Amino acid sequence: MTATEFLQEYTKAKLRLIELNMQLQRVRAKMEGCNPGLVTFSTSRNTYLSDKLQQEFEQYQDLELSLKDKRAACRRTMRQVRLAISNVPDPRLRSLLEYRYIFDRDWKWIAEQLHSNPSTARGRLHYQALNAFEKIIIDMKHRMC
Repeated sequence: MTATEFLQEYTKAKLRLIELNMQLQRVRAKMEGCNPGLVTFSTSRNTYLSDKLQQEFEQYQDLELSLKDKRAACRRTMRQVRLAISNVPDPRLRSLLEYRYIFDRDWKWIAEQLHSNPSTARGRLHYQALNAFEKIIIDMKHRMC
């Protein structure tokens, strides 16, 4: 995985996290609608309905757990990217990576913050930042082995 691909994983994970949060809200709303603890019936037909609600509620609970696991995986990915960026030794290059990949800033804004022009920020500084970041990733992979 290249440095750019690794950095783009942050954006993908962030978007996936938003999507998972929306799914989780929908599941929780459905769980509230079929909570078997709120329903008490006495006839056999209603008991069947209650059992069906119980099954549906349990399915929603399983789905909720699955969504929570996926959210945790997204957060881990985001944390790994932030950690790798924080290890870039040059504060100017580190800021460039944060602005671009964590905060989704455009090159003009980044250049203003770095007291540079947009073509320099997008060209030379970005290239230097990616090279520094690549070294960090390689070092992290070697430490994990």
